[in-house]
Amino acid sequence: MALTSRLVAGLLGAAIVGGAAAAQHQQDGLVNVAVGDIKTGDIVSNNTVAVDIAANVAATVRGTTVNAAVISEQLAKTGAFNCEGPDQFVRITPAR
Repeated sequence: MALTSRLVAGLLGAAIVGGAAAAQHQQDGLVNVAVGDIKTGDIVSNNTVAVDIAANVAATVRGTTVNAAVISEQLAKTGAFNCEGPDQFVRITPAR
């Protein structure tokens, strides 16, 4: 649960910092980011954010780099981007 708290705090912090960065480049839209517990399948956080912030959340869960362009491409092709870390999963979908 501590990882979830850090992830949500990081997401909110990234949203604040990312707001200024988003103003510097064009963003076509927002995405929904759901973070869930692998063991229970429960969604522990569900937010609508810019795709670059979603990439940061996915990278935090996976422990690797996740490129926003890759997420955008996957969303365009399949309508969703999913990844997993050891304890949590991330599901990114277009905001409606």
